[in-house]
Amino acid sequence: MQARNWRQTAQVGDARDPSDNAPVTYRDSSPGTHQNPDVVDHSYGDVAAHAKSGASELSRRTVSQSRHFKSEDRDLLACAQRPNLPALTSLRFFAALFVVIFHYRHKEAIFPFGISHFGYEAVTFFFILSGFILTYTHARPKGLNVSLRAFLTMRIARIAPAYYLALVVALPSLLKSPWFAAPFVVLMVQAWIPPLALAWNLPAWSLSNEMFFYLCYPAFYWLALRIGAIPFFCVAATVLIATTIYRDTYLVGEEWHHFSAYFPLLNLPQFMWGLALGNLFLRGLFTHWTMLVAGLLSLLGILIGLEAHTWLTNTSLLSVVFSFIVLGAAQEYIPILSSRPLFILGDASYSIYILHFPIGGWWNKITAVLFKLELHPTLDFSLYLVGVLGLSVAALYWVEKPGRRAIQRWMTAQGSRDRPLEPSRSV
Repeated sequence: MQARNWRQTAQVGDARDPSDNAPVTYRDSSPGTHQNPDVVDHSYGDVAAHAKSGASELSRRTVSQSRHFKSEDRDLLACAQRPNLPALTSLRFFAALFVVIFHYRHKEAIFPFGISHFGYEAVTFFFILSGFILTYTHARPKGLNVSLRAFLTMRIARIAPAYYLALVVALPSLLKSPWFAAPFVVLMVQAWIPPLALAWNLPAWSLSNEMFFYLCYPAFYWLALRIGAIPFFCVAATVLIATTIYRDTYLVGEEWHHFSAYFPLLNLPQFMWGLALGNLFLRGLFTHWTMLVAGLLSLLGILIGLEAHTWLTNTSLLSVVFSFIVLGAAQEYIPILSSRPLFILGDASYSIYILHFPIGGWWNKITAVLFKLELHPTLDFSLYLVGVLGLSVAALYWVEKPGRRAIQRWMTAQGSRDRPLEPSRSV
């Protein structure tokens, strides 16, 4: 496996984050305007070229590989603009694929137990990655690089277009949901009422969690700055372990399932853990591509032993394994995970995640009910997956990106006070 330590050439160049497409806006030199790299459609070639070689003379400046946490001029936290993380984008696709398999009706006939029953656990990966990427994208030595209003508008712009498209596609499922569930789902607060968490579009429960996480993020990062990166990491680890113990000890049984699995406060520690990891990473935490290998091998062991040992889905254990995967992938330029097809699928992973369930409902109605086809499960899943991937990529370019641009234009039209500060030009 070829790998290159880009921390040696951390570049002041493109601040875009391909692993979450989190918009980062900076004040333009001309008054009354500001640019959003996420709103402009960027090609994969731009990302790959930037990751491999840098974009300008300025990008040739280097950042020392200091292991110290106190020297802001020797770590990535002091960089106004940071390298892209294409490998993490690809990993998002595989996490979304676990969820797609988990919700497939004939999954046991095709996949081993560990793969077919790892959908909920894959969402833990998304929560951790979300906290990590938001920190990598927005964290600066004295606070966030955008105003609070701009930050929240960007997060809404990130998830709203595909979220509401999925609700439209899933309209038949609304008839099977409680009549009063619709407003809660539309407002993304359904997970706060556990019996309604899976209403209308089943995967949407996690977006209800994410919206709460976004609201909490500025306060958590402020706390991390106040008490320090390492103390905040210890707090996050303590809260994560305590929540895991509470779930596994007191929230057992079917009657507690929806509350234990979907209630936002019980999933918040995973997001905090990702934030803490990102904070340490920006301050020079040592990482290496071997961490990715170790994390993937550990995950493989969990998948193999999951049927016999259900304790392997312990949230704290999975968080440690996912941490190795995220840190290893973020540290290295890895050709396999940075390939163009995987990058595109990773970029479309959110659409895959939010659209696959309603698409699956229509697929079953068309094949099994309308045409009464009895396809072999392998063929049925293959055709279904191709359809999901194709429609999700189309949604990425025809709904997600245009929707983000529209919301960003709306934000710009509201006034110029919410523009973020001029980024530092020093490393």
